[in-house]
Amino acid sequence: MEDFVVYQSFTNQEEAEDLVDLLKENSIDYKVESSSGAFNPSFVFTPEISVLISPLNVRLVNSLFVSQAPKDYYLYDFSDAELQELIEKKDEWSLFDYQFAQTILLERGIVVDEEEINSLNSKRISELRQPEESQKSWIIIGYALILIGALPGIFIGYSIWKGTKTLPNGEHVHRFSAGDREHGKWITWISIALFIPIFLWKLWENIQQQMN
Repeated sequence: MEDFVVYQSFTNQEEAEDLVDLLKENSIDYKVESSSGAFNPSFVFTPEISVLISPLNVRLVNSLFVSQAPKDYYLYDFSDAELQELIEKKDEWSLFDYQFAQTILLERGIVVDEEEINSLNSKRISELRQPEESQKSWIIIGYALILIGALPGIFIGYSIWKGTKTLPNGEHVHRFSAGDREHGKWITWISIALFIPIFLWKLWENIQQQMN
């Protein structure tokens, strides 16, 4: 089956349907994927709807969008520096905005060549490869939950220990520093070690109550 790439992701279903309608009107093959997002230490789950198309159709869809983009499209308000920063940090933007930023710069007489884009992408990958800021507060909470035998301690510890992020080039790297991951590992294993006997004890109590 032909490979598809994520053209744009949405947290609003109506916005996703606008893109799907455009693809349908122009007989362009597409796929829609929905995800509830992965667990992270802040307990945030971000629903996401992704519309995927063939890489061969990216330029076509871009041109359709450009032809229909309103003159007050928000990217037109961006300065040259802001548009160049968007290109550098394309992982934070939709594929369309990334391409459209280059189109606007070209209209302004600024050409961002392939070599410069590759250099910016390499620099961005290096930045994203770095661990996120220390999770001290969640580490403290994780250890505190151990004392009361709370199950969430396992999830907090494991998410810090094994948490990963996917870079724009598809590479998977650890989300947190080696020091934080070590704490996450200890929180996970100690939580499991304490939770199991507590669980078995509660289970035995329930059995005893039912037998009496």
